[in-house]
Amino acid sequence: MIPFMHYLIKSTKIIIFCVLFMNFQSIFADHPFSYDLHLKVKPGNSDRVMIMAHGMGGDYRIQEFIPVKDTLVSFNFPDYSYGFRTIEAKKTTFGTIQELLPLLYVIKTVVIDQSHSKVDLYGFSAGGGAIINAIGVLNTNRFDNELQTIGINQNEKVILLDVIQKGIIILEVPLKSIQEIIDYRKGNNQDLIVMQKRYQLNDMEPIYSLKYLKGLVLNIIVYFQNPDEVLSNRDDQMFYNQLKEINANGTTKLIIGHGGGHVSTHPELWKYYFATFKR
Repeated sequence: MIPFMHYLIKSTKIIIFCVLFMNFQSIFADHPFSYDLHLKVKPGNSDRVMIMAHGMGGDYRIQEFIPVKDTLVSFNFPDYSYGFRTIEAKKTTFGTIQELLPLLYVIKTVVIDQSHSKVDLYGFSAGGGAIINAIGVLNTNRFDNELQTIGINQNEKVILLDVIQKGIIILEVPLKSIQEIIDYRKGNNQDLIVMQKRYQLNDMEPIYSLKYLKGLVLNIIVYFQNPDEVLSNRDDQMFYNQLKEINANGTTKLIIGHGGGHVSTHPELWKYYFATFKR
């Protein structure tokens, strides 16, 4: 009898998820962006949803590399096709509100339109920086006009911030600043310089935009890879110290891994995650 009940419960979950995410797909099919948002939903076996923000050169397929069993929601940023070697900075949205609007739209759709209250955020590399900036946008009024174009007004901001503060935020090898990359590479990469000026103009260099999280109570896991052959490690400790200070009333867990590289599975991160949250 017990095995049958387990089967019944599992089957019911599958049916619920199938119905739910058919609805998800139909909603996202009418998104307001002019590029391939490419929403991808991978149903899980829990009642939690993890929204995933990929890094530079990545795309919606990032969920294929994450071992979490929650329902995973991923998408493409506007500049998903660009990597560090192929970037044409003037054609991109990096360091602007236009970079963040798709992420914020996805969060709004999951939380408000689909009424999910158990939502976690995951950001890899540049996606980690975008997570920081997106939360900062919701916590200030700097870009309220732009937020209104995707259906986020003051009431929605309050709801989204409440859900975000109840969830978990995972920053895996997060972008700290473009300036750190420029200094690390000791070159005269004009595209990176253009990007850095844009991040700075909009006050979106993550290590400096952490201040816009002030007043929030967040549950954050920060993972740094040492050595990090892509971003470098120069500002790791500074980033963590500032984040911990800003998030004084929340929790900020630092994990440093030494195996693999910037783009790898980072087992130390997921070992901590599963041990701590029993998922």
